[in-house]
Amino acid sequence: MIDGDEPAEADPKLPRPDPPIDPDSAEILAMVNAWAEAWSKQRVEDYLAFYASSFVPPGGMSRAAWEAERRQRLLAPGWIAVAAALVDLRTPAPNRAEVEFIQSYKSDGYTDVVVKTLELVVEAGRWTIARETSH
Repeated sequence: MIDGDEPAEADPKLPRPDPPIDPDSAEILAMVNAWAEAWSKQRVEDYLAFYASSFVPPGGMSRAAWEAERRQRLLAPGWIAVAAALVDLRTPAPNRAEVEFIQSYKSDGYTDVVVKTLELVVEAGRWTIARETSH
């Protein structure tokens, strides 16, 4: 799960940078954790609900085709475990945020670790995913 705390083993002699957190950070981090939990528990409808109506899937895929692919990928494994470790959180505007984290994905047939960035927007009074990139 994501948390904004420094690791317990951080060297106390090193200067601690100001965390890149704004007043909405707890709400944003809770949203990212809930998204990862819905994915891990293979709750497809809950997972898809985290994506903004303006979300455009990568690679020119239609939203309908992307959702069908996501449904298949969430339901095919016997189990999934998704964990995220915060790297950075930026809020370029009051209704926009960018969360960068190290995502660990494990299932009964596949394991992957990537750096993921979620571009978030406020839609209907809640944070949603407008764009998602991995590198």
